[in-house]
Amino acid sequence: MTLVLVGLPGSGKSSVGRRLAQRLDLPFFDSDTVIEQRIGCTIRDFFARE
Repeated sequence: MTLVLVGLPGSGKSSVGRRLAQRLDLPFFDSDTVIEQRIGCTIRDFFARE
């Protein structure tokens, strides 16, 4: 099962996602964290640089 939460910044997607993943025994991935790990810097720094 894959669930994707979409919403405005600061709307609680990560908080709800973590709780939901725990309750449903699913892995939780925060897209910002995954992207930052892949590009090797923060998203803010990436866009400031590019």
